[in-house]
Amino acid sequence: MNLGLTGKTALVVGASGGIGRAIAIALAGEGARVAIVGRDRDELEATFRLIETGRGAGIALAADVLELDEPGWRELRLRIEEDLGTVEVLVYAAAAPDRPARVPNIAPEHWAEVLATDLTGLWQCLSEFLPPMAQKGWGRVIALGSLMGSQGGFSEGAYAAAKGGLAGLVKTVAQEYARKGITANVVVPGRIATRRTAGLNERVAEAMRRAIPLRREGTPEEVAAVVAFLASEQASYVTGAEIPVTGGRELGMLAL
Repeated sequence: MNLGLTGKTALVVGASGGIGRAIAIALAGEGARVAIVGRDRDELEATFRLIETGRGAGIALAADVLELDEPGWRELRLRIEEDLGTVEVLVYAAAAPDRPARVPNIAPEHWAEVLATDLTGLWQCLSEFLPPMAQKGWGRVIALGSLMGSQGGFSEGAYAAAKGGLAGLVKTVAQEYARKGITANVVVPGRIATRRTAGLNERVAEAMRRAIPLRREGTPEEVAAVVAFLASEQASYVTGAEIPVTGGRELGMLAL
């Protein structure tokens, strides 16, 4: 299927590695000019080299969502517009590090970091990039959510709260900007094989795999394929949705 992304400008926030990297590569492979943003400069450059290897085009901009204020987001937008044009596909895949703790024991600084990265950062990004997108009359907003956003997560209260808020924010954008030619959706990965999941105890990992009907972890590329479809013209009637890429696992994390 030709997704029709040739000539489109895409922004992937959180593209240093894992799912964000796979999304950036997939969009570039479909012909989009891709601006990638991430906090880890070395990993970001590695992502960009992979894009170039596939003969894709774009720019890499090292930036930490936690450190970007309103002027910072504006400077980022202007830089992208100068080099690639108006952003038409916005993918938000930034995520804070895990620090598991039950709700009363969540450290205030961790709560603030997770909410700032996973929710406030998305709002700031949308505030900057939505108006030009609306003026152009065509756009795609795609954010990575989590099953925890609707089901909760054992010892992951901050993350669950942030992802629940993220879903509500994206669905609001879907309502507010539908008549501007913009769709907004949440992609909900299940257990995906990345560096964040690689260090889990094998007994626990196997128990989690048994809870997945497909009996395996997903891959970043499988998530990226869904994102690329949502970014396309073919997905023009899909908006305000939470789309699971979970292998059939619609429950929250095991309480282990």
